[in-house]
Amino acid sequence: MDKIELALSRYTDYFKFEQLCIEVMSYYGFSRIKKIGGHKDDGVDAIESNSYYDETHEKRVFQFTMQKETKAKITDTEKKLERNGVEYDELIIVTSRSVNNIDGLMKSFRLKKQKSLQIYDLSAFVTVVGSHQDLLQRYFPDLNSQIQKDFLNDDYFSDSGEDQLSISMIKSTLLFSLSPDLKTSQQRKNLFDKSLLSVISSIDEGYNIKEVMDVFHKKFGKILVDSQVKAALERLITKGLITVDGEKYKASKKAKQEIMTGIAHVEQRTNALIDDIIAQTHVVASSIKCSVDDDKQMWTNIKKTLNLFFKYYGTDLAMDVDSIVPNMVRQEELIRLLKDCLQPDLGECLVYSLGDILSHPNEKQSEVISLWAKAFISTQLMRLDPMLGAFQGNAFKEKVFILDTDFVLNCMVKYGKQSSVYSSLLKELLKIGCKVYITDDVVREVVTHAEFAKRNFNYFENAFEAADESVIYERLKNVFVIDYYVSILRKDNEFSNRTFSSYMSNIYDSDDSYNFMLEVMENRLPKGVIIGDEDLRRKVSVDEVERDTLTKSIFGETIKTYKAAYRSEEENWQIAKTDAELYLIARGLNKNLPVNKNKMLMDGKAYLITNSNRSIRCAKSNGIFSTVVSKPSVLVALLSEIGWFDASDKSIVDLLGNPFLAEITNQCWDELKVLVDSGVDLRGKELPRLKRELKHVIHDLITQEEDDLKNDNDSSFDEEESTPKMEDMEQFVQFAEMIHSKGYKLIPIAETMIENYKQLKSDKEDKEKKNERLKEELNKVGKGKQNYIRRVMKNEEEKIRKKK
Repeated sequence: MDKIELALSRYTDYFKFEQLCIEVMSYYGFSRIKKIGGHKDDGVDAIESNSYYDETHEKRVFQFTMQKETKAKITDTEKKLERNGVEYDELIIVTSRSVNNIDGLMKSFRLKKQKSLQIYDLSAFVTVVGSHQDLLQRYFPDLNSQIQKDFLNDDYFSDSGEDQLSISMIKSTLLFSLSPDLKTSQQRKNLFDKSLLSVISSIDEGYNIKEVMDVFHKKFGKILVDSQVKAALERLITKGLITVDGEKYKASKKAKQEIMTGIAHVEQRTNALIDDIIAQTHVVASSIKCSVDDDKQMWTNIKKTLNLFFKYYGTDLAMDVDSIVPNMVRQEELIRLLKDCLQPDLGECLVYSLGDILSHPNEKQSEVISLWAKAFISTQLMRLDPMLGAFQGNAFKEKVFILDTDFVLNCMVKYGKQSSVYSSLLKELLKIGCKVYITDDVVREVVTHAEFAKRNFNYFENAFEAADESVIYERLKNVFVIDYYVSILRKDNEFSNRTFSSYMSNIYDSDDSYNFMLEVMENRLPKGVIIGDEDLRRKVSVDEVERDTLTKSIFGETIKTYKAAYRSEEENWQIAKTDAELYLIARGLNKNLPVNKNKMLMDGKAYLITNSNRSIRCAKSNGIFSTVVSKPSVLVALLSEIGWFDASDKSIVDLLGNPFLAEITNQCWDELKVLVDSGVDLRGKELPRLKRELKHVIHDLITQEEDDLKNDNDSSFDEEESTPKMEDMEQFVQFAEMIHSKGYKLIPIAETMIENYKQLKSDKEDKEKKNERLKEELNKVGKGKQNYIRRVMKNEEEKIRKKK
């Protein structure tokens, strides 16, 4: 990492910074910049004019800023310029911060103001100052002493209550993550080296070997061997990260500089991420008045929320089940923190914006989110097992992994949210030599999942051509429906021109569902997965009393989940029973193993891979707890730390989950469903903004739907079909016009239906012919819309009857 990033991140002298900007800009061809103002000017820091060969005159206005929120600074500057009548052709923002999506900001400004915008961010300073040492010496003469002074300060995501060792652990983790020179083939040893560096660098005076061992025992409960510590210290000395002063080992100047520059690098990218989230919130909340104080509050809230978000991810590794917070509790706490001290509508827009960026991060955003996630996991690993004892030699390849239903389902399809990373993880476990099992109960649950697919598809069918992919991912829970929908959306040739029924025919056969599913699994899953639990049953028997007790306890938690509402009581009991069986099988395989006195990670023989914490929480409350559950994200993190698995940044982000988008989607879904069923195209629309803009329309539709349910007593029509929202086609046309006036449109087939209706009406065709053609158009939209034509036909028949 470049120390210029560190220097600028610590810069507080605005007037010297302003002068540095002018010098840096001169290297980019702006050699005649005229200084005209200070930090209290009218939005202008400097002006530079160029005369071109055709004698046209272009006026450039410069704005120099150390402000975190670049997008907010651009908006503030353009308002000041307009308010003070400053004429300009091009605005040039020069900022000490890293900025994402510069091209997008420039394009947006050009469309809005019909003027040019250029942005020179941190990279411009790194390029120029890094090539001109005189600038570095003149503007940052005390950089080395500043590094020494600031070294023991809190890091970006430290809480004020955290001890110095915790802060030091994050810093050393980031150092090893960012420095390619520190990565070795012995990644497992790297974790121990990080742990030692964290301890040694946590105080200025350092530690001797005995003190290092005492700290480990006191802080982490780990008893180290003298030879292990000496070997690690030698590696750190060789890398130039520690020095020896008598018997004391201290962090070297090189280590301090690289750690601090690494922290500055991550801080800059994190600031840019937060700036992106706030900028998107402004777009989503365009009709909400947002003050400078609101921006500051959002900045504070995002930073606190991300801190807790990453900490939750880290604690998934914890061996103490009491420290694992249930997902719903996590979501509630994160949302509360993110919305704190903000007006409700603005808070909702902020939650959506953070969720949307987590769902669709660009490359730079993925990089920084993934980096923090891995840093918190690595820090937790240091606390639990810095030696990674269970990963030495051939110990890991002797392990047994039992897969839960959700993991298997994602491995069976191409476009599930976690399909790619789960499939890669499964292949890696088999490659290492681990045994992987899928029990008969899981096979049956997969069959049930396939049986439910058609019902799930019918419920969401209208949404497929009207809602965004991210909304479908968050709301849909059937992976087969997700796989089909996303494949069509992405125009996958393998799925083109296939109906959902033909897609499912390759997965489910009602005549012999279990045996057919076995064949499907054997075909779709990697070779080596053991399907069926006869082998497991020979090795362990499940106590029926424990199974019944645990099943009852798990059922009590299962029925509180979102998915439970779409299942029968019998189905929820079966799921609870399967969860209990899987847990007890894994626990039984570990029963006769020696007690893990040193609490090494994954020291047992068998583990259940699942994202659910219900079984271990319920097992703990019933006195049958054992550390036999491993989340897929934890396994990915562990194997990545050792160098056995290489997950992409985007995969790491997906593994974190998205409680923010889930919150907004669940909040808005009932209203979204009404609009979707009415044919409104919601693709590309921000959910909170959509809800505000169409709240009156939604209210009217819901009210009409309730009235229709009360008044419609015609038994000749299927009562389960979608109830119409309009009195007749004329009313539907009026609804469409209202939607169009608000900048929305209907799905293409509904727009075509309306156009055809208008054409038929203007042609004054024969009533019967007109009704038949209308009926054909309505059939294209779906059975749920046939009620419209029914009402039109009844009205016409009534008119004819009265005339007679």
